[in-house]
Amino acid sequence: ETDLESLHVRASAFRETVRLLEQMEEVDPDLVKSLQERIEQHQQEAVIARQTRDGLLRDHPELKELPAERVGEYRQSIEQAEREEREADHRLYQIGLDRRHLSQGTEDAAELRVRMGELKEKIRLIDRRVAALQLAIQTLKHSVREFQENALDPVAEHAAKHLATITSGRYSRIALDRDSMEPTVSGNGVADLTTERLSRGARDQLYLSLRAALIETLSGDRHLPMILDDPCINFDEERLENAARLIAELAADRQILLYSKDETWTRWFEPVLRLERQDSPVGG
Repeated sequence: ETDLESLHVRASAFRETVRLLEQMEEVDPDLVKSLQERIEQHQQEAVIARQTRDGLLRDHPELKELPAERVGEYRQSIEQAEREEREADHRLYQIGLDRRHLSQGTEDAAELRVRMGELKEKIRLIDRRVAALQLAIQTLKHSVREFQENALDPVAEHAAKHLATITSGRYSRIALDRDSMEPTVSGNGVADLTTERLSRGARDQLYLSLRAALIETLSGDRHLPMILDDPCINFDEERLENAARLIAELAADRQILLYSKDETWTRWFEPVLRLERQDSPVGG
């Protein structure tokens, strides 16, 4: 479920990237041309105004005696024109940057379209994986609920019978928690014990009993095989013999493959296949 949340976040990020790429807008060439014309017009007007002012002052010195208010008005007009010219210059500079950026973007347009296609395909694959994971999670949850409702008690009952056989009756009851399915064992005056309070050997005996009970309960009419890899390493002599007797009983209904390096098992089971390592000759 953590991986599923991570995939949702990645899919959202890819969708946002695609959305931004699709909304990119180009600068209008007509706007660029219009601003350039305005700048040229302001520059021409500023030149003409300065020439006119100089000519008037040369031909009409009395203009120097104009009232301060009138001079202030003229100055404000000139300052306004100069501000507009600076703003137009700045805007033209920005447009130049935008044009260079767009020029580069135009060259990379094909690459961007390919990238957008890749992102869309990745989103599609992630969506499919999300749907598959959701289905798997729902199926697993349904299977767990079905097992808890229908198989928990039979498994505990069969496992308790096997554990009693292996431990010579010391542990004869097993309870499986409805939510966590964690086992507790009891019997013969022993209060409920969790797996943490059992010895290592007793834990192995409990797990062997549970495995046998699970395959008996869930296989139904099918005789599924069991594969055991040294299941009784930590058993004492008595419980090892009891476990061998239990495995022999289980082998009456199903095939059991038991792997072990302990030669003790050859006392109870035939046929036995021995695998011996052969060292290769030097250079062979």
